[in-house]
Amino acid sequence: MIKRKFSLLISILCLFFIAPIYAKNPCIRTVKLGLASDWPPLVIFKGPHTTGLEIEIAKQVFSDIGICINFVRLPSSSRSFTELQKGNIDFVLMASFTKERAKLGHFSAPYRQERMRLFGKIKDNLPTTLAQVFDRGESIAVSTGSYYGEEFEHLKAISENQKQIVEVANATRRVSIACNGKSGLLY
Repeated sequence: MIKRKFSLLISILCLFFIAPIYAKNPCIRTVKLGLASDWPPLVIFKGPHTTGLEIEIAKQVFSDIGICINFVRLPSSSRSFTELQKGNIDFVLMASFTKERAKLGHFSAPYRQERMRLFGKIKDNLPTTLAQVFDRGESIAVSTGSYYGEEFEHLKAISENQKQIVEVANATRRVSIACNGKSGLLY
């Protein structure tokens, strides 16, 4: 009986001294999460702060398992995969699954669905398909290193189409290029 009380006392004392340490640092580990660019409403950079839907999802998932996040801002999606491959970051957000990318790391189950749309200035006879964009000689601004699906990859592989693709690192710049007429559409 005395042995049990002593064990209980030691356990309580350990909790008493360990709990404040855990409360000050609830992270069992910190990971580096690469962020490619400002992509409202998913990722938004405001000075030193990062917010957005993807950020909130990541914070919730990692905090639930006691892991803290160090956000690493990177210039493009393609750079994210390079840094992941080098081991300079541990995770990438907003990465579409491809067989090539699967060689670089593991993917979560899909947690949201998205549909890509063409966006451009209002004008007569806008193209309604990707093939029409390229057939008409329209230029299209896309995010550097992003994946836009099999149809786009197929059309992008045709050498005549490559001169019509303008790769840009962030969403703000893509919109600016489309609005200034340097690219007819953005994807």
